[in-house]
Amino acid sequence: MRTPAAARELGPDDEAMRLWARANGFHVNNAGRIPSAVREAYRLATQGVVDAGQTPGNG
Repeated sequence: MRTPAAARELGPDDEAMRLWARANGFHVNNAGRIPSAVREAYRLATQGVVDAGQTPGNG
């Protein structure tokens, strides 16, 4: 059984993700679910920060 969205804890990066999204033209609410398109854009934009030693295609 899935946990209702309201009962889930925020991830450690949710606030950072919201700040990034707003700075990059996405509309996100102050609370609640962050749309998957925003999560994916954030992941792609910050992937180089996390995987700094890797080059594209060598993942």
